[in-house]
Amino acid sequence: MDHKTVSDKAGKTRRGREKYYLAALAVMACLCVCFAYRAFGSGGSRQNAEQIEVDADIKEITHEEKNIYTEEYQEEAQDQIDEMKDTADYTVDDPLLIRNPYGTNSTSVYYYANSDHLSYVECTIEADGAETITEVLKNDGDDNLTL
Repeated sequence: MDHKTVSDKAGKTRRGREKYYLAALAVMACLCVCFAYRAFGSGGSRQNAEQIEVDADIKEITHEEKNIYTEEYQEEAQDQIDEMKDTADYTVDDPLLIRNPYGTNSTSVYYYANSDHLSYVECTIEADGAETITEVLKNDGDDNLTL
């Protein structure tokens, strides 16, 4: 016959809780290590980036279709962009820049470049009599860093 006392049951419950707390602590430690690696150890920080100033020519897209809100107009733009990307090796030192390729924003610039290193693009716009604007272009990479 197996007899358990109240203190025996409490010991099992305490050991169960200890295992739970240890597992939770291990998960939190792993998350902290992952965060620290991404923030400081992976080399993926914009603080370590080398700044390169680029003065590149801005290209234009020509359209046969004149209505910007048609699929034909947008396809013309995308076809020409794809062709430009295929005809040259664009780098961060010599990027592809196209003024308003899709016709929907007269102040937009399409940017395309390849790099073997993590990189991001910071754009500065200056005009006489106006405030200088500097922004980091958005992309799909962590912290806006991409290859």
